[in-house]
Amino acid sequence: MPAQDLSPSNEILFTEAHSTWSQLLSDIAESSQSILFENYIWNDGAASDALLVAMRNAKSNGADITIHLDAIGSFHASSQLLSEISKIAKLVIYNKPRFEFLYSRFVNSVMRRTHRRIIVCDDKNAWVGGLAIDDFWWHENINPCRESMLRVSGAICHELRRIFFNLEAKVEHRNSITLKPLSANSARVCNFSPFGRPTFLRLLLQRIGRAQNSIHIATAYFIPPRKLRRALIKARQRGVEVYLQLPSAKLHDHPMVRMAARRHYAKLLKRGVVIYEYTQSFQHSKTALFDNCDCLVGSPNIDRWSFFRNHELLIESTDPSLCEQLKQSFDADMRRSVQIDPQLWERRSTKTRLLENFAGIFDPIL
Repeated sequence: MPAQDLSPSNEILFTEAHSTWSQLLSDIAESSQSILFENYIWNDGAASDALLVAMRNAKSNGADITIHLDAIGSFHASSQLLSEISKIAKLVIYNKPRFEFLYSRFVNSVMRRTHRRIIVCDDKNAWVGGLAIDDFWWHENINPCRESMLRVSGAICHELRRIFFNLEAKVEHRNSITLKPLSANSARVCNFSPFGRPTFLRLLLQRIGRAQNSIHIATAYFIPPRKLRRALIKARQRGVEVYLQLPSAKLHDHPMVRMAARRHYAKLLKRGVVIYEYTQSFQHSKTALFDNCDCLVGSPNIDRWSFFRNHELLIESTDPSLCEQLKQSFDADMRRSVQIDPQLWERRSTKTRLLENFAGIFDPIL
């Protein structure tokens, strides 16, 4: 079923941890009919405890709760936590690993994950983005992750409900989204599965190729394939301003991935791409803005896992209000970041270059 163009309704971008958690927990606690909740990571801790309290309130209101968790992403969830979740919700663990020796079976059983974030409350309000249920994201943490979550309402909620239950029913559909440009002031849910094309990569390449003035991209993990690097460079050659918002070393959960990402800086900087590294905490947002009039907010990273192995989801919107919210978010994050100076980058140490090249060996699996 091709993705439909929908009328955007009350799209609000949340980027500060306290306001995100406050509104999200309120939406869940006030639900009285149903809650659909899918996440890659749910671990024990303060964030988990607060979410359980909100869901118990919803349960007492009469809400039916269904929860999808990824078997690998939530591997560290304790048996006690899973037991507590099962008491208040129907819990589905996606794709429990079966460590088989044949490579094809290993790929199917272990490497296909659901990395989506879907939260639908009473079919009235829904959330997508990159938030995980872990104290690394919790607002009482000294330096919670820099995250972007999009709260929507209206017809998008019904589309997210349909997509949510497709996973539970093991509908291994081929991707059927359209790459055609969105009409003005509309929105589209883009659901990507590992079972077909076009992928998130093709969507990115198409939107980058269409950009005429500016491109802003924020991602937590930046392992761009050659096609994507060429697309960004070609955009610069035709006069498009290109800005990348990436994590710094501060609180990065995968330092080797960061070093592999930095291996690609030199060629991009040389061609005029502007790179910022966020310094306040771990930059985990997954957003993009093209010409300040077409934006993406969701769960995919710029790596092979999101392109080829994971179930991922994002919302694309041409709503002027949301695009302006995202532009302001990018501007604020740049002020909290360090811009990589191309000349200083060329003078980085031999040791740093060796580490980057060593990390780059693992590009094919990152």
